[in-house]
Amino acid sequence: MNREFLYELLETASVSGFEEEIQRKVIKYARGFADEIYTDEIADVVSVVNPDAEIKVMLSAHMDEIGLMVSHITEKGMLHVSKAGGIYPGTYLGQKVRIMHEGNVVYGAVRNHGSLNKKELEITDIIIDIGAVSREDAMAHVACGDSVSFDTDYRELLNDRLCARGLDDRLGGYIILEAAKKAKERGGTCGIYAATTVGEELTKHGAARNIHIKYQWENGCGRTCTDADAIHMAGRGIPTTVMSIPLRYMHNPAEVCSMVDVQGCIDVLAEFLCGIGSDICLKPLEG
Repeated sequence: MNREFLYELLETASVSGFEEEIQRKVIKYARGFADEIYTDEIADVVSVVNPDAEIKVMLSAHMDEIGLMVSHITEKGMLHVSKAGGIYPGTYLGQKVRIMHEGNVVYGAVRNHGSLNKKELEITDIIIDIGAVSREDAMAHVACGDSVSFDTDYRELLNDRLCARGLDDRLGGYIILEAAKKAKERGGTCGIYAATTVGEELTKHGAARNIHIKYQWENGCGRTCTDADAIHMAGRGIPTTVMSIPLRYMHNPAEVCSMVDVQGCIDVLAEFLCGIGSDICLKPLEG
């Protein structure tokens, strides 16, 4: 497990709609194992192993994180924002933030005072102070349309746990890339299409038993609120399953995961991929 690559991803701002930088890092890493790499107009990246295989499996995880976007600059140089994904306005009060402007980082603080703690917050309550003294001063450093993310870094916790913003779902992107790499190293023969996608925050078991990894089933009822909702309905229908990564405090500035679980997810996916051969039947009524 290449932790340095994971930490590099987590240090990169990738608010929905602004994923280009993190996807460039994905491409650079995937060149070390992928046979082919595809990109498209919206910055999705697909890293392919065994492209000529008859049986093909896609692994998909989104690389965007929730955040904000600058929508207005006041005469006093304060920044108003709009949502970029499913944010909880209350988590931003009093927080430090980073605004990405033309490749540069501008730091700010979200205002907080007693009256805001006594009401149900709206996005209009989130106002960012970057230290500017006027609208002109602010506009020399930021612009409407700039992305905003929490100013937090990853931290290693006790018991091999990791704390960071945006583990949902950049951690998933890391896992599918590592699983594809591991399956190739083990000689897996199926076609593997590791798709690190963009814009999810805006739009939208046998293997575990064999290698003795703890897991639990969860019955789905309707939508999963993931890209799988669209994938399994595409075309004539695509057999789809969702692997959930154990995660605490999702969509907050400090999400927490266990690196033991991360390695377990990588191992389960690699085992699954290596177990797919030409004898597998993806159309049970025709098998």
